[in-house]
Amino acid sequence: EKYEGYYADRYTDRALKWLKGRDKDKPFYLSLHFKGPHESFEYPERWAKLHAGRKIPEPDSLHENVDKSSPRLKGMHYSSMYDPKSPKPYYLKYENVLPSKSNDPKERRSLAYQHMIHKFLRCVAAIDDNVKRVLEYLDAEGIKDNTLIIYTSDQGYWLGQHNMHDKRLILEESLKMPFIVRYPKEIKAGTVNDRLGMNIDFGPTMLDYAGVKIPAAMQGVSLRPLLRGENPADWRTGIFYAYYGRAPLHWGIRTQRYKLIHFPDTDEFEFYDLKFDPHEMRNAASDPDQRTTIAATEEQLNKLMNQTGITKKYLLEHMKNNKERPPLSGVRRVPRKKNK
Repeated sequence: EKYEGYYADRYTDRALKWLKGRDKDKPFYLSLHFKGPHESFEYPERWAKLHAGRKIPEPDSLHENVDKSSPRLKGMHYSSMYDPKSPKPYYLKYENVLPSKSNDPKERRSLAYQHMIHKFLRCVAAIDDNVKRVLEYLDAEGIKDNTLIIYTSDQGYWLGQHNMHDKRLILEESLKMPFIVRYPKEIKAGTVNDRLGMNIDFGPTMLDYAGVKIPAAMQGVSLRPLLRGENPADWRTGIFYAYYGRAPLHWGIRTQRYKLIHFPDTDEFEFYDLKFDPHEMRNAASDPDQRTTIAATEEQLNKLMNQTGITKKYLLEHMKNNKERPPLSGVRRVPRKKNK
């Protein structure tokens, strides 16, 4: 079948059609996915003028010198706003459609950011339209307050922070996901819980609310206690993360306060105190005042790897040389020669 119009509108049409035609005497589960907030952030014509002519504030770290602050992680990322060394600089990829051009690296980053963030916000506005349509249907049928509604994503996303776009790394903007839940029977509106959750908890959470036994094979746990405002004493204190798709290859741990990051080709590492450095601008790995904390976090990482059955040997065998940048993306980097 072929459909005309904006994809998210058509997806929602199908979702609403299914809701209307379901057996209303039985419980239901609906998962509605929107891929829009990914490059190239396509949006419908109705939002084409959103924020037109307005300069969106830049993130503080847009012009960070990542080669100096984080050469093995931020400095090796695949997708930059503008870095001539990166495989996919946003500025060069979209240079032909940018409203203006520049040879200055800082201005190139700013121009790339404004182009991307305007498209992103217009795309998300269209997603909001369709989330609203589903909520309005549930309300009209009188079942909204008896329906567990979860708004989430498959990962976070950089919008210019650290001169990056895309995701993949253990840093906060990439690692953290939105997770907004509505169920007024049990969840108080406006409450926030900052304990550590993972996407492997989504399935157990939904099964818990549905009254279905959680299979032993599921590694996650139900987030229901946190959603009720509880703080279980035995809740997880750290999460393990590893990325070995392409450079920068790395693994590490994110605890309630700290983050420790290792790389396969060196004993150098990165360490962040998220309480005092929530935007991860200062690598404290060489700070003598952090030695004891780093050692304790390293021990916590080792215990977590043992619990999950992952060894350093396994990681090293599956990670290639982190010094090798991924192949260039095909983005044009030098002006085309004019025909004589």
